[in-house]
Amino acid sequence: MTLKKTGNWSRVGRIIHSLPHELREARRLCLERFALKVEGTAKTHISLQDLRWRPLKAKTIEAKIKKGESENILVATSTYFQSITSYVKGNTAYAGVKREARYTGKDGSEEIAKIAAIHEYGSESGNIPKRELWKPSLEETLQWTVDNNNPVKIFLDRIKRK
Repeated sequence: MTLKKTGNWSRVGRIIHSLPHELREARRLCLERFALKVEGTAKTHISLQDLRWRPLKAKTIEAKIKKGESENILVATSTYFQSITSYVKGNTAYAGVKREARYTGKDGSEEIAKIAAIHEYGSESGNIPKRELWKPSLEETLQWTVDNNNPVKIFLDRIKRK
């Protein structure tokens, strides 16, 4: 009995040879999409002011207006918003504000990451209620990932092109 090859065996060989690379690329794409989605979701919530944060006190709004700052929650100037970024390093996706990002105003210079943390968790001593941005943004992105950013689907789509 003799066997005869049928089909495109050279293509099968290319696919098998490329699997490790395609797996790494699918993981990288999934991580990049995840990080960008968290970044975009957080920025959207700041823009839309749609997370049901506790309203600012009238005194706070008045002080912000006197300084020429925005009346919006989590916004004095556009510095925090513009400092939100995302990137992938190794096997980890990051979204947020880098530690070295700073806000320089009339009252001096502050690390934006510290300002973000105070708003995320609140400050009893500063009488600032918690106004979560990152937790809901991450939760929304996790659900989006399950629905739209499946690494297995990305991988299969990539090898189908081979």
